[in-house]
Amino acid sequence: MAIRLLASAPSPAAKVAVDPWIPLSVVWDVEPDVSPLYLFVRDPDQGYVELKVHPESGALVGAVIIDLPRPDEHLRRLRGASTPQRSETAVLDLEIWPWKETPDYREPARRDIDVECPLSLTAASDQMTIWFSSLPVAQVLKAGPVEVGVSMEGELVAVMASGLAVVAE
Repeated sequence: MAIRLLASAPSPAAKVAVDPWIPLSVVWDVEPDVSPLYLFVRDPDQGYVELKVHPESGALVGAVIIDLPRPDEHLRRLRGASTPQRSETAVLDLEIWPWKETPDYREPARRDIDVECPLSLTAASDQMTIWFSSLPVAQVLKAGPVEVGVSMEGELVAVMASGLAVVAE
């Protein structure tokens, strides 16, 4: 399943962390701080990524690699796409979550959903990229050491984090 993006949202910063148990964790600085929606992305063969999404704006606020996907066969890069002009994160289409709608309010019927998506990974000495699609990257959204690749069709292609150093126990 493709993960559809609608726009971008300001994010003054993003933090990355790696440790012996979690291969990569990314947190974007998006206000206000609320309990996120969860999109659990699983590759049927190998790989599991948790995306955290702001329930009102759809802004991507977190990404955690739980189980490393298979290595990317093509060794693709995000470089060469349009250069970001501001610090931002992606905005996901919230319609993939089921919603309760009443005359007075709208709230998620479920805060977490599972989707299957072919995942792959490219890793270098201090950089890691998780690939969600084989489409080429047309646009890059950047916040601090994190870049999000977006396709021409508006799909999430990749999340790349650089400046990685493993944190000891």
